[in-house]
Amino acid sequence: MDFNGTAEPSMTDIDDLTEIIIKDCKNHLPGPPPPPLELLQPYSENHWRHRQSSSPPSQHVLVARGTACQPTCTFPQPLQQQSCTSREMAHTSRGAASPSGASRRGRGAPCLLTSNNSGGVSSQNRGGDTELLERILQKPKLVVVEEPKERGMRFRYECEGRSAGSILGTSSTETNKTQPTIEIQGSIDHIKRVKVTASLVTKDLPHRPHPHCLVGKDCPNNSGICVVTLNPHSNRRHSYANLGIQCVRRKELDQSLKKRRSQNIDPFQTGDTKGIEDMDMNAVRLCFQCELEWDDGRKDSLSPVVSNPIYDKKATTTSQLKISCLNQYRGSCSGKTEIYMLCDKVQKDDIEIIFRRGSWKASGEFAQTDVHRQIAIVFKTPPYQDQDITEEVEVSVALRRLSGPDGERAHHLHVPATQPRSIRGEAEEKDQVRHQL
Repeated sequence: MDFNGTAEPSMTDIDDLTEIIIKDCKNHLPGPPPPPLELLQPYSENHWRHRQSSSPPSQHVLVARGTACQPTCTFPQPLQQQSCTSREMAHTSRGAASPSGASRRGRGAPCLLTSNNSGGVSSQNRGGDTELLERILQKPKLVVVEEPKERGMRFRYECEGRSAGSILGTSSTETNKTQPTIEIQGSIDHIKRVKVTASLVTKDLPHRPHPHCLVGKDCPNNSGICVVTLNPHSNRRHSYANLGIQCVRRKELDQSLKKRRSQNIDPFQTGDTKGIEDMDMNAVRLCFQCELEWDDGRKDSLSPVVSNPIYDKKATTTSQLKISCLNQYRGSCSGKTEIYMLCDKVQKDDIEIIFRRGSWKASGEFAQTDVHRQIAIVFKTPPYQDQDITEEVEVSVALRRLSGPDGERAHHLHVPATQPRSIRGEAEEKDQVRHQL
């Protein structure tokens, strides 16, 4: 999986391709001719004596160079009737194979220099191989066309007694809600139906089955997985509406993983390589396993595809960073303005405050002791890049984890350092009143 949604060839496809290539090589490569029949006869003293008595004693004769007669072919009679040149052998061997030669060598097939009993390659078999090869090469692929929204989803316990919510799509807005969506792309000829099984896997490689569960209308009771069946000829897409994530209590983690194994849910065949101690319980990925059913009843599986990670909203290490309030939104361009910030829960050793405008970026100044109960930070503004501004300049301010992207942005105004203090004070008071309203 690759994570871009591109399906990679499965081991079953590779085995089928290898079998076709080997079979094709057997039909095209010439093998050695069978040995003379005399060598295949069992040895006996009477036979040897008969050969010695029937052959006259040989005498050595001196002949001039280049005048000696050419050796005659001693092949058995059936082979002499179909003799051919080496060039003809190379060309005509593409159309026939010898069962006896193939069985002795285990590979390749002799050319037409064989007995009349040898048969040609069955056109029916070659047609079946071609059809299988085309089916493998023209297989459709499963693509995630709408990724799930990474942050903002809360993982809820079953004991909370309320809905687990719904996973939204990454392009979802307040007025237009979207859901994670998959699509079957490519040729769908001769495909009768498609079954897609969605489950949760770990965020990091290797993607192992995750103990948390999927819940929703397409999830069988307490199964933890979501199964849908599609007719690609009527609709290639499917959106997962009302699909939520239900977290599992720590003492039930092993039981949940055993249930996945009993359901044969292990998309990447990771087995029991690791325990649950190193699993991130605050982040998961959706994994989609696709099974194709052909018109003739045969079934194929596509390579599993994983989505972008989904982070638990309530976890301080993965929740969405949001600034709730600033006590003032103006400050001198020379910096050092002290500001109080109220925010959602943050980790004091994994947080920073970033000011931006265009290519300029600077960090707010504070220590870990300035983070109060994970919800308030007292910091000082950084100096602006241009100390000679003559009018107010608006910059953005946002929280950011040391290992992640920026959170939601607020706005801050840098005012000229030469502006009279009384004017700056009046502007700050008006700004505070405006934000309170």
